[in-house]
Amino acid sequence: MSIKAKALLIDLEGVVYQDGHTIPGSISFIQYLDKINFPYLFLTNTTTMPRKDIFKKLSNFGLKINLEKIITPLISTQNYLKKNQISSIALYCNNKCKEDFVTFDINHHSPDAVIIGDLYKKFSWTKLNEIFHISLKAKKLIAFHKNKTGARDGSLGLDLGPFVKALEYALGRNFILMGKPNKNFFQTAIDQLGLKPKDILMIGDDINVDIGGAQQINLQTCLVKTGKYGKQPNPKSIKPNYLVPKLSNIKSLLF
Repeated sequence: MSIKAKALLIDLEGVVYQDGHTIPGSISFIQYLDKINFPYLFLTNTTTMPRKDIFKKLSNFGLKINLEKIITPLISTQNYLKKNQISSIALYCNNKCKEDFVTFDINHHSPDAVIIGDLYKKFSWTKLNEIFHISLKAKKLIAFHKNKTGARDGSLGLDLGPFVKALEYALGRNFILMGKPNKNFFQTAIDQLGLKPKDILMIGDDINVDIGGAQQINLQTCLVKTGKYGKQPNPKSIKPNYLVPKLSNIKSLLF
């Protein structure tokens, strides 16, 4: 079995690192990609920290990369707001992530757009009800992602998706999705690489978001047996092109 790809899209949590620790072999593999100038981008749904903090985290792991290699829903949201000339927003996300929106007018009374990210344990009936009322008159409703589950204190737990779905049900409106599995999010990475989808391999640990999302836009896919693997319901309709124990195993299949 060999993989024919000209570039890689690599998820972070559950693929490169897990609960703050690197997954064995992942850093040396990425360093090897840098050494041979093999194109790759990090395509992550991480919304608990701004891009610069993700950059610092990877740097502390020993990676020397450009900030532009990291694509997050926060960056995608910024681009969307600017493109649509939206400046007034109600922003519900981790406090650190608000750093990526300092150029926007934060308005929790009558915003043009309501943006919701991962509030983790701060989600409550009171908080959801507050978002519900502010969303009633907002022109745009935006969600960083709709992941069903995520790593929570060492085990699988509810992610942002279930709370977004609850709001959509109550409002009778859908939130615009900025992260995986949205096609536009993958397209941002494809455009940055300047390659055809069939020449790019998406590597992730989430069968629904990483693999299912990538297949919608005709990317090659590889599921790793780390992170969420084995902890999620496995839909029979989604089958990755490749299944490997961990990220570093890709090296022997590519070269």
